[in-house]
Amino acid sequence: DLDFHHDASDVTLNVCLKQSDSSSGSGLTFCGLVGQLDHRKIAFTLQHRVGQAVLHLGAHRHGVEEISGGMRENLIIWGRQGPQPRNSGRLHPNETSPDLRCLSWTHDADFTTYRPLPAAVQRRQQENEHLLALARAATEEQIARMPEHQRSYARLLKHLAETQAGAPKQQDDQETQTPRSTGSENG
Repeated sequence: DLDFHHDASDVTLNVCLKQSDSSSGSGLTFCGLVGQLDHRKIAFTLQHRVGQAVLHLGAHRHGVEEISGGMRENLIIWGRQGPQPRNSGRLHPNETSPDLRCLSWTHDADFTTYRPLPAAVQRRQQENEHLLALARAATEEQIARMPEHQRSYARLLKHLAETQAGAPKQQDDQETQTPRSTGSENG
């Protein structure tokens, strides 16, 4: 299952190299073009076959349905005319409600307006929140006992967790407790 997206390319070539006989699902669904009114409206679904190639604009929103059986291997080649793709636009300002199949939980800020997050994503978010809570609670003494190659990651994760929670760093706490001269004292 590849969530709906557009590519950071001007054109994309998608070649189906291998597919098991028991392969089912995995349709390649296309929606509209980035920045157009139909950006999140279904255009068509293609069932990829071995030896078949699809060439499409990078700005064409697309996604792969979940493979319900078997396997498939594809070769994807992205092409650009210059250093930046020409499809950098986002939603059309007058876009109407999207087709639910064209929604992207990874790319659409309004996803939960139309659908709940997939269960696997909700579980991952809960696990991440749990890890951030553990990182926030970690003391410098506990981090110092970790293997050396993990300490910098642990400190970074702790900093990120504190930043997300709006918690002040220990160093900032100490600074706010230290009296400072305001310059208005007579000395």
